[in-house]
Amino acid sequence: MTYFNTASSKIVLDIFQLVKNAKQNGHDVSILWGYEEDDEEMCETGEDFAEIIGIDVQLKEFPVN
Repeated sequence: MTYFNTASSKIVLDIFQLVKNAKQNGHDVSILWGYEEDDEEMCETGEDFAEIIGIDVQLKEFPVN
């Protein structure tokens, strides 16, 4: 994502919750949160979402194109 607002943040949190529920029901699922290498805010947002929902998230830094 290059931009998101409060409404899209809610949708992302809903998706994280669905993944958490699936994992608790025995499904092999994970979240990979990708962000551009110079975007600390997006990295921190991924960390925040993971903490709010209480699941592990793999953070992956990608080079800026």
